[in-house]
Formats: sequence, C-alpha cells, structure tokens
Amino acid sequence: MAQPLFTFQSVSLPGHSRARLQDVSGAIQRGVTAIIGFSGAGKTSLLNLLINFERSNAGSINAGEAASERLEQFWVPQNDGLWPHCTVAEHLRQVDAETDPNILLQKFDLESLADRRPENLSRGERSRLAVARALASNAAVLIMDEPLSHVDPARELAYWQVVREHCRNNDTSLVFATHSPEQVLREAEHTICLKDGSIVYNGTVKQLYDQPESKELAEFLGACNWFDGDEWPVWFASSASQDAGCVRPERLLIQPSEDGMLVVLSSTFAGSVCHVTVEHVEARRQRECVYRPAVSELNAGDHVWLAVSD
Repeated sequence: MAQPLFTFQSVSLPGHSRARLQDVSGAIQRGVTAIIGFSGAGKTSLLNLLINFERSNAGSINAGEAASERLEQFWVPQNDGLWPHCTVAEHLRQVDAETDPNILLQKFDLESLADRRPENLSRGERSRLAVARALASNAAVLIMDEPLSHVDPARELAYWQVVREHCRNNDTSLVFATHSPEQVLREAEHTICLKDGSIVYNGTVKQLYDQPESKELAEFLGACNWFDGDEWPVWFASSASQDAGCVRPERLLIQPSEDGMLVVLSSTFAGSVCHVTVEHVEARRQRECVYRPAVSELNAGDHVWLAVSD
C-alpha cells in the first residue's frame, strides 16, 4: 500500500473561544482528497498545518516521502497569496522559468491579462491566477483552500477540468478544502469531514455517498432521504423493518398508484431534484422526500408509493 501523504496523531490547535482542531488523528492518502465542513469546522486550520503555515500545540504531523526531483508542495491560500509586484505572466515565470506561461494562461482565460498586476484583477481573475501558478510549479502535492470559489459558475467546470488533467498527467496529489458536495463527488477519491474541529469521517467518497453511517454524515455529500429502521414499512409499498439507512435522490422512486397509501401534499421542482412532501393516509405522518423526477410530474392529491431502485 502506498505511503500516505500525511499522517497526524492527536493534533490540536487552539482558538479564541474554542479549539480550532481538537485531538485530530488520521491520514491523508495520495491522490485527490477533499476536506469538507461548514464554516468554522477547521478546514483552513488543517491545511495551514499541512503546509507548515501554523504549528500545532499538541500532537504530530508527518509528511510522506516526496519525489526528490520535484517541489514537494505548493499552496493556494484562501486569499490567493498573489505577489503584488508581479504581473500575471510573471507569477507563472517565477515558479517555472522554462515553460511558456501562455499555455496555462490560455487554459484559465488569462492571456489578455498577462501584463496586469493583482490590484487590477477581479476577484475571480485572481482566483484563477492562483490556481494556474500552482499548476505551473509542478509540485508533487497541491494544497488548495477553496480553489476557484470566486469563478463564474458557467466556467468553473472547465477550469476544474484543467486541474484534473494536470493531476492525472503529472502524478500530482491534490488536497483541497471546499463547502461544495458537488465538487467532492466530482473531483475527489477520498474525503475528510470536519465538524467543530474534529474529524467525523475519513475515507472514500464512494463509501460516504453510498453507505453513510448516519444522516449527519450523509448530508456532507448532499441531499439524502434517511429512514430509521421502523420507518421502512410505513413509507414503502413492500418493506419490512431494516437497519436505518440513506436513500439518495437518484435511487428513490415515487410511483403513482391508485391504491397508494401516501398522498402528495406538495411538489417543488429544483432543477436536478424535486422536493415532495407526502402524507401517510392511515398513519397521518408526513415527510419530505428528495428524488430525481421522471418525465411526468407529481401533483398535490396524487396517491403514490415509495420504492428504491437497485
């Protein structure tokens, strides 16, 4: 098994009113790892320790063996960390004097801004430059704090594609912090979930998405329908009691049926998913479900049953 990028044992980092990180232990594997959590969860604090921008007051962090011929790490902080005296093109030349900077500038739509300095760039342009500079460094490990967070949504996917291809083609590992479940699902192999300075999950994205151990963990990766064990026979047409579990929107089926014991109270379309509130006719219980709708729409008053696709 490949040596982890980082291992940390009983790491703590103090804060003003509470610890920013509290007795954190674990490892970050090679490949792409997303650090996710709400604001204040400790994402930036953990990245700061990995990059040695801060020091923990307890515990230890150890970096795995690096490739000797490459720069070990390059950091993209939340404020981008640009050099005010350098032009856009000079930012790339400072970390790679041999490669034509226009190659990356074109990929990040910065070529026409090559002679500008950071003070004359928009927030989104600075964000793109910070990531382009990191790729130009050809570091073995990239550590990014909410990269491309200020980029126009219409172009964000294209820039992430550049990052993804760079990491794949250069055997580069990436550790990034994000608030976005979609980014985690799209970009990462592993994820660390932080809450109030503690790690509540450290493992593969697939495991967390398909088989989360709790509703709280499930929601780190977006919408879910969580059913406690005794709820299955109430809401599903043919189901006995079973272990509590998560049904993601793409696996939940809401099937119209004249003899259905559930009645649709409301249905709200929200793009890729639909939020439906149903009531059990006999049990007089209500719940909201999130599912990916078929072509036909549900209307208030429709009788339905729930089912789970294979």
